[in-house]
Amino acid sequence: MTTDLMNPTDTAVDQSKINFIKQVIAKDRTDNEITLMLHMASKYNLDPLLGEIYLLPFKGNVARPYVSCAGMLAAANHTGMFDGIETELHYSEDGKILGCTCRVWRKDAAHPFQTTVLMSEYNSGRSLWADKPATMIVKVAQMHGLRLAFGLSGLYIQEEFDRADTSRYEPLNHGVKERKRIEEPVDDGEEAF
Repeated sequence: MTTDLMNPTDTAVDQSKINFIKQVIAKDRTDNEITLMLHMASKYNLDPLLGEIYLLPFKGNVARPYVSCAGMLAAANHTGMFDGIETELHYSEDGKILGCTCRVWRKDAAHPFQTTVLMSEYNSGRSLWADKPATMIVKVAQMHGLRLAFGLSGLYIQEEFDRADTSRYEPLNHGVKERKRIEEPVDDGEEAF
């Protein structure tokens, strides 16, 4: 059944697939929400039954598809061009995390794709952001790097959104328009970015 759900040649999702997803993992979701998720799953060869892609409700109980970190890595691996990922945390002199740089290598590119995200743009101070800030900012940096390197448009992880303040479906810092230079040194004495 999973392979049939993910058939990338399907242009339409039949009602039996929608009903199956409703019964198994999305009981309270609408047909349109499930159809959108299955479209994204098909486009990037992701499996909702493995949790690679899922629906997350926002204000007004409208759900939007999200991917897990494993789903984003699976999408990159499915291209056959993924050749590695590396992250580097940046700290202030007093040990505060300032941001994270991610480099993603493709087999068909001479240089890695690199992106940097700032803690101040994502840290909500709640939940895991309060308990595990390094883990969270690394996830966000990796997802930015994978999107950049593989053109994975429309795929976002939950950690990129501030659910409490989001009434529209725009990720924080989507389509980076402006970056602030951090003038505080990293551990080796060089400028962070």
